[in-house]
Amino acid sequence: SHVLKLADQFQMKDALAQSGLFLLRSSRIQTIDKLMMADKYDLKGFMVNYLSAFSCAFQMRLRKSDLAKLSDKMKHAINDRMRQLLFDDYEDRYHRCYCGANYADSSDEDESMDSYIEEEDNSDIDVVD
Repeated sequence: SHVLKLADQFQMKDALAQSGLFLLRSSRIQTIDKLMMADKYDLKGFMVNYLSAFSCAFQMRLRKSDLAKLSDKMKHAINDRMRQLLFDDYEDRYHRCYCGANYADSSDEDESMDSYIEEEDNSDIDVVD
């Protein structure tokens, strides 16, 4: 993040691009931190490549408190990618996505992105044993 700060301060486009590549390849930096840095330093190319690398909506799980830290522009980009992935996965009856994760396995439903998925309202269905 120090390199990003300096590259931004001195308007060094090549250093910003290299920092974006580093972020994209780094497994040590958490998703939300990558998104926050891309948002702060306006790394458009990184943002597009990073979000398109997700093959499953479950991989993009973010806490609502983390989403609040992002700009509306970044939230919109995340929402667009989530919708695309959810529509792609919609045909899968058990909500299993390409990464093998199961939405039903989520233990933190209130704080995760999967809380945006509407659950079916079965309140008017009678269950007969």
